[in-house]
Amino acid sequence: MKTQKSMATLAGAALIALIAAAPTRADTLIFYPTDDAFLEEYSPGVNFGSWDMMVARNTGSGPWEEDPLVRFDISSVPPGTEIASATLHLYYYRWDDHYPGGRPLICRRITSDWDEETVTWNTRPGWASEITDQTNVPDSYQWMEWGVTDDVQAFVNGEENDYGWVIRDETYWSGSDIPRTFFRTKEYGAYVPYLEVIPTPGTLALLAIGGLATHRRRR
Repeated sequence: MKTQKSMATLAGAALIALIAAAPTRADTLIFYPTDDAFLEEYSPGVNFGSWDMMVARNTGSGPWEEDPLVRFDISSVPPGTEIASATLHLYYYRWDDHYPGGRPLICRRITSDWDEETVTWNTRPGWASEITDQTNVPDSYQWMEWGVTDDVQAFVNGEENDYGWVIRDETYWSGSDIPRTFFRTKEYGAYVPYLEVIPTPGTLALLAIGGLATHRRRR
């Protein structure tokens, strides 16, 4: 009994030491897309999954809507991980037809399955009615960011399926030459979209310790 208590005390001390030694800021996790593509209302049966760019455009007064889609595999993040922040990054590198600076681009969680090799406007997935985040197109070419923390936490918790996000220009354009905002895709090979996930400090360490303890008990 005394030996068991001593071992428990040592184990508790080791756990405290590991928690104390955990970094004050958790390591940043970076994920790159498994799928990225865009939808084009004007070409409803065409797949754009192999293109090195994707476009956001409002539908305006005709069938002109274009919507980027992006998806990541974050299954390596253990269930139970608390997410401090998660940010989606897309590189804005070009505009066309009319200057889009200052226009808000809306990020929504995708709610049904899709594949970059087959998705078209006609087979487009559904997306949530709630806005995840919105960001205005900047005045210069650069990375754009959307906060997706709650969505990523729901994915990790198993509360929502991880189908990624759609980016939409939902500000109505009544004239001609609807602004088009261009982003790079993974096919370009540079400025690849990425998802930055920062777990709450100590969360991954505690999960790892819990897994080790469970493994030892099972043995």
